[in-house]
Amino acid sequence: MEFDEILRGHGQRVPVKEALFDVRAEQLNEMGENQGYLIRAIDMTEHYNRLDQAEMSAHVDALTGLWDREQFKISMLDELYQNGAGTMFMMDVDNFKEVNDHYGHDIGDKVLRTLGTAIRETCQNEHLCGRLGGDEFCLFLKGITEEAEIQKYAKKVAALYKEKIALLPDHVKSSMSIGAVVVDIGKHNTARDTFEQVYRSAETV
Repeated sequence: MEFDEILRGHGQRVPVKEALFDVRAEQLNEMGENQGYLIRAIDMTEHYNRLDQAEMSAHVDALTGLWDREQFKISMLDELYQNGAGTMFMMDVDNFKEVNDHYGHDIGDKVLRTLGTAIRETCQNEHLCGRLGGDEFCLFLKGITEEAEIQKYAKKVAALYKEKIALLPDHVKSSMSIGAVVVDIGKHNTARDTFEQVYRSAETV
């Protein structure tokens, strides 16, 4: 007997192929003779989804909602090993300490969130973005190595940041810097490079 769907307690019908089960078999005996097996299949989909969400949340920067340093590093290197090339942007807020000292830490946090939002909107779920710590952020452009495309993305991040900073209270004055490095495993054998080596090799764009 085959089943195409399962019916959950709240009335939701879910295709069997989209569910995760904990399957256990119990032998049925009567008078010492095997009468068959009782198969129990427990729908564990929501349980595993909650575990996945908890694991993902552990690698998200609480202030900006971007990947933290470790998750960004893992995701970027995984993308490189699979597809071979891309461009990494390194970005920071110019004179961030002075921004904090002059406007206060609450505004400083808003400035960081503003840069994070500008980067996320540039990514648009197509590329990778993360906060390395402090006012340092990264954006990895998957498969993009051409100068014209790199410049286009750099200008987009900068323009979004400038636009959003202007909306902050207290007439905050803040600018940002962007560095970039093209990473191509096929041409430069950068599979041997560590994330930190790639990070340090970025040049201002």
